Amino acid sequence: MVKFRKAKAVALGIGALFMATAVVSAESWKFGLMSDTQWKSNIDGENPNTVAAGIIRQLNAEFIRHDVKMVLQVGDLVDRYSSPAFDTRAQGAQELIDAGIGFFPLRGNHESSSSAAIYFSTSFPQACGYINTFGASNFQSASMNLECLSYSFDYNNVRFVLLDQFTRKDNSGLTNNNMIDQIGWVNDVLGSRDANTHAFVMAHKNIIGQNHFDVLFGSNMSSNISAQNQFFKALSDNGVRYYFGGHDHMHHRSIVYSPDRNYTIKQLIGASNSYKFYTPVIPSADQRYSGNSPRELPLAQELYTVGYYIFTVDGARITCDYYSSLNGCGGEWGSEVDCNLNVTPVLSFQKRETFGYSLNGKEYVVTAGNTLTVVSDTCKLSGSENTKASIINGENIISPALYDGRSLVQNITTGWQSKSDAASDLKSDVLTLWGMANNLGSDESDIYTLSLSYKGELSGPLSLVTKDGNGNWVGATSLNFSSEPKFVVGPCKSSFGIGTYGIDTEKKIVWAVVNHGGEFAVKSSSDGDQDGDGDVDNADIAVITSLKNKPADVKPSADLDNDGKITVLDARKLVLIKNR
Repeated sequence: MVKFRKAKAVALGIGALFMATAVVSAESWKFGLMSDTQWKSNIDGENPNTVAAGIIRQLNAEFIRHDVKMVLQVGDLVDRYSSPAFDTRAQGAQELIDAGIGFFPLRGNHESSSSAAIYFSTSFPQACGYINTFGASNFQSASMNLECLSYSFDYNNVRFVLLDQFTRKDNSGLTNNNMIDQIGWVNDVLGSRDANTHAFVMAHKNIIGQNHFDVLFGSNMSSNISAQNQFFKALSDNGVRYYFGGHDHMHHRSIVYSPDRNYTIKQLIGASNSYKFYTPVIPSADQRYSGNSPRELPLAQELYTVGYYIFTVDGARITCDYYSSLNGCGGEWGSEVDCNLNVTPVLSFQKRETFGYSLNGKEYVVTAGNTLTVVSDTCKLSGSENTKASIINGENIISPALYDGRSLVQNITTGWQSKSDAASDLKSDVLTLWGMANNLGSDESDIYTLSLSYKGELSGPLSLVTKDGNGNWVGATSLNFSSEPKFVVGPCKSSFGIGTYGIDTEKKIVWAVVNHGGEFAVKSSSDGDQDGDGDVDNADIAVITSLKNKPADVKPSADLDNDGKITVLDARKLVLIKNR
């Protein structure tokens, strides 16, 4: 193993960070991910030397706006390799470097020659850990022949592993087999990092493509089966959740199985940052090569857009926001307009989806038509309330189809922040729930009922809350799409509609019927207050008693069991949650 010297400007070593865990968990940070930046003819004068400099400048502005610490690019830096082309791409990253943002690239098949391998470190010395690393440290490579090409480094609580599969500096190696002798190093470099840290692995080519058949391990996904199994095992054994690739010029996320079906990885194929866009093949590569035993479960796809990714690292939690713009060839969101760009488009980015995971959470795969009630998790962090979260009603009804006809599945993930770290008056730990949304461009999910547990005796009403876009805790149903809130004291019933929420004092849970994901917790509320004075007391019980045997529409808030009428049973329910 070759280990490069650390740059002079480095942050604390990763070991030191995790001896002081409060430092890691207290401050989140971000990195950006981008894909292929080829350009063909420089008609508008903005894209010299086959580099999409006009698009790169607009992406740089986005990355600076998001205040990322670094940007990674998964290959195809240029359309036709030359030393001036590499220098042009390096100059395109200068805006980031001037802003104190690291830029860490990979080669792609458009710069696969030994000449490109040799010149790569001249244009991008940061890949060697020499300069412009901005706090990245511990640069390593598998061999001198892969120096600055396949490399890994650390930043804060993340290890990044960037893999080069192309012709090496001495003109050795075949693209289709160049990953085989790197698997041992991949396993070692992933396994040597500190506990409770993240790792991301990336290369230019994908594990399973959507337009191209050539992949990381050969000319198609059936090449080098044994090596693929070893690679998947290395990633799985070392807790890697995501593999990033480019090459296909489309936004595509999926769960990919190893050939032996023993391991999985979440694959992210990056949206185009180039003049061209690709269309998925029909039938899909997976259907062609896997037949009736598919290796890929698709999660999301968007075609013919320019896009980028912002990853937020918040202690154990990773959240990715995908942003994209129409490609400048006309059309609107939801339409599919393919083209080859001749001039640089003016891009207008929108957030299209959010996904993520946590080291302290779980994940679930729910296929079309199946129940969401498999989702259940308990916070087990030190200092936590051991809050239990469960989806107690709902199913995956809306499962959009891809261009190739396959239906999407849901990859639902959970994560936790303990109450002791939440810095608020919450009555539970904080649950993060990713993967609930159905369609790109909307946070709306299928309708489901979420419950969280609470501890201790009640001293007043409690409610399920969620964080809004400004970071404020609000009622969980207030972020629903098209619903009216209705508070209930008692268990949730399958007949209750969206917007209904309540507290079950017997099971010690709060629950809400919602159609969105996000962060959730339990908080004190004034639910049940009948006279508007902000608390629940005997005066409120008297209000309900005075309305006994009236229909619920006289005072809907007094119908606490949601049976359509106001009775003495509603007054008794209010007794259970009144302020003590």
